Amino acid sequence: MCGMCGVYQGGAHWASMSMPETGHGLQRQRYILVDMANAVLAPFHLSVSDFQGQSFVLSSPTGTMELVDNITGLWSAVERLLGYPLDPLAMFSEGRQ
Repeated sequence: MCGMCGVYQGGAHWASMSMPETGHGLQRQRYILVDMANAVLAPFHLSVSDFQGQSFVLSSPTGTMELVDNITGLWSAVERLLGYPLDPLAMFSEGRQ
């Protein structure tokens, strides 16, 4: 199945369940989530954007893009683009005790 067909099949993901609002409130929550993910991805020169309120697009500076179904799948996609495992919390704990 192509990526576009998969986008329209998806239902609600558990990570979205903390967003009880509907309409513009849900869209605002997704943008906040995207902003937080971009803050973590910035040191790796990667970015993520919302795609039609259904999934996310992960982009690299070289133009490589990957469609991701949900926010939890984002980290696997980041590791594929980087070519090595990533612990998104490690950068915040390094050098701090």
